[in-house]
Amino acid sequence: MQVQHLDHFTLRTSRLAETQAFYAQVIGLTPGPRPAFAFSGVWLYARDQPLVHLAALDPGDAALARYLGSRPASEGSGCIDHISFRCVDLPAFERRLGDMRVGYERRTVPALQQHQLFLIDPDGVRIECIFDSSEAASWTSDAEGLGATSAASTRPVRRLGERPLVLGQIDLSFHVATAGVVRELLAQGGVDHSVVEDVHERIFESLGTGRIDMVASAWMPGSHGAYVAPCRDDVIELGVLYEPHAIWGVPDYVPEDEVASLQDLARPAVAQRMTRLIQGIGPGAGISRFSREIVVRYQLDELGYEFRNGSLDDCVRAFERAVAERRWVVVPLWRPQYLHRTHRIRALADPEGLLRGKDAATLLLRRDSAALLPPSVLSRLTRMTLGNAAATELDFLVSRERLDARAAARRWMAAHPRDVAAWG
Repeated sequence: MQVQHLDHFTLRTSRLAETQAFYAQVIGLTPGPRPAFAFSGVWLYARDQPLVHLAALDPGDAALARYLGSRPASEGSGCIDHISFRCVDLPAFERRLGDMRVGYERRTVPALQQHQLFLIDPDGVRIECIFDSSEAASWTSDAEGLGATSAASTRPVRRLGERPLVLGQIDLSFHVATAGVVRELLAQGGVDHSVVEDVHERIFESLGTGRIDMVASAWMPGSHGAYVAPCRDDVIELGVLYEPHAIWGVPDYVPEDEVASLQDLARPAVAQRMTRLIQGIGPGAGISRFSREIVVRYQLDELGYEFRNGSLDDCVRAFERAVAERRWVVVPLWRPQYLHRTHRIRALADPEGLLRGKDAATLLLRRDSAALLPPSVLSRLTRMTLGNAAATELDFLVSRERLDARAAARRWMAAHPRDVAAWG
């Protein structure tokens, strides 16, 4: 007997649809003909070869047990480290991974003239895609073939357990609260980590220099895109935690027929009744930058309005004091934020898009730090999502009920087991 080539590999999965989508949409294989087995499954093809066989895992499926044998459910590669595909068109593949927010690790092996991308499928199986080195001549490598992540970076790729991961969070309550869920997932996965908390500008500067490995989270593209741009090629976009947007809002007792949009603030009759101080937060926040533009665009300063930077507590106190006195007031805010849980705040129309519209609160990880995370943890972080309602609830638990961020995360996760299970 002489072996000619590897014919296929078979995965038993409890996530048949999700795993099929990964191999079809991310890897680029095509579902095709499959014999009429008595158990559910899918075959995925590269050209005319069915390389990946998926079998729907059902412990009670007698037909599956008869054909493939009985074995316990499991995740990951087990004693197999990874499964490899030989591929072409590396630039298109990296664009696809970026568009789909799929995390991956780069490596270069000069002796083999190969560029390698490693990623994790929905069942925790490590997948390698190999490309000829001529497709990306700018990649560099160290002596062991663990490549630096781009021509602009010579930092070595980290290895699992080499050191604790450093998580960065912006010093605002909702960033701290949602980062608590990320920290809880890291802890559940056995990932030793520390936390750095700072203002917007310094968090993203630290991400670029490598002082921190991960940021939870960057509002992309509007609020934080400019901060991320200098290190954009050095980071992986993981899960989108929620979809925030900045607003200028008023309490709902302010008549909508008098104040419905930003330009209404420039009407003399409105300016006479409105509290002239518009209390904001720190100068580096997106909402603060946008607010300064609004003041200039509508010449609000000429009518006596003043936008003032301060802390989040300054912003909240100014708004709640005005509400208690039933004064007309503008609050430069965002969704999600815990004030929306306790007050009815109406967003003013923004006809010129000065507030930039909807962002994606994205978990960012340095490419050269990806190996600090076990594949199962990286997979969960890539798939995790919270949504705006959950982010508001977490913010309320931290800000008003004074829970520690991880305690708030544990409470929310315990109350939403189906959401958490969907992350893997």
